[in-house]
Amino acid sequence: MLKKIVSALCMAAVVLSFTACKKIDGGNTGFTESNIVSQRITRIHNNFADVLPSFKFDSEITENYKEGISYSFGAKCSDSKFKKYIDKVKKAGFDQKSSEGKGYYAAYSEDGYYTEITLINGNITVFIKRK
Repeated sequence: MLKKIVSALCMAAVVLSFTACKKIDGGNTGFTESNIVSQRITRIHNNFADVLPSFKFDSEITENYKEGISYSFGAKCSDSKFKKYIDKVKKAGFDQKSSEGKGYYAAYSEDGYYTEITLINGNITVFIKRK
């Protein structure tokens, strides 16, 4: 009986998570709303690196630190790749209360994450933390 109750609660949570998402406007991107929702559910919870979009920088990523509520990494990066990465970060949902300047971007996501990205002397540093 307990398994049936737990199963029913899990199903209700899944249904509510699908209905709580906002409608996606724009052209045909090849993704359905349910695909995006399921990706966000699997991407967000465990690893900070999974929250940010993947990207090929000019060198391998070096993790600076990894703690319970924050994560940081660095890599070599050109100005043009920095701009492309910032665009990917914005498209990934980091566009709330954003601040942007030359070689700098900071913003929150709807999911409660904060990122700060800097480019100094060809080196990108990406910092992310939970609220």
